[in-house]
Amino acid sequence: MAITRTTLSGSASKDADTFYVTSATGAAAGTLMKVNNEYSTIVRVDGTAVRVRSRGQNGGRAIAHAQLSPVMFALAADLAPYITEHGGLASELEEITLSADGAIAIPTRHTRINIMKGSIAALTLTAPGLTVLDGLELQIHGVTLFAHTITLTAGFYGNTTTSDVATFAAGGGGCLSLETKNGLWAVKGGATIGVTFA
Repeated sequence: MAITRTTLSGSASKDADTFYVTSATGAAAGTLMKVNNEYSTIVRVDGTAVRVRSRGQNGGRAIAHAQLSPVMFALAADLAPYITEHGGLASELEEITLSADGAIAIPTRHTRINIMKGSIAALTLTAPGLTVLDGLELQIHGVTLFAHTITLTAGFYGNTTTSDVATFAAGGGGCLSLETKNGLWAVKGGATIGVTFA
């Protein structure tokens, strides 16, 4: 079986056992479904409704997923190159899709956020605070072709007036890479591409 890809046609809570997808081509009982970086085993497919068990298997964890989150269907054998020696899937980043305006939750582990909104996304981010360990990484990718904005009141460069808004290039492909340091978000310069600050 080849790996097939689609998206969620609606959002799914962290407790959902049925996912609604744009296309169920490639989905079959006994195969794996990957939504963002969460893996589950498919037990039944009814049209575009895919029922699963064992959410968060292979080193992932069950989380809520937004509409348009990327979905992949595959056999375990298709994923063999990605399996680590510990049996989990080789994925250090939790992957989250955002398809609406709103606040970005402070992550508890290294996280990649894909902005998939079909128009300009207006997002906010707060400083992580001193209770979050230094070195936590947050990558935010502007996947759709819009000038998405993220507002951080504390400022991305520690000032509140000249770097409190990050704007992604309208052509897509922009990446804002952040790391926690002393209770604040620090911009990782070499890994931040196609993003301006004002």
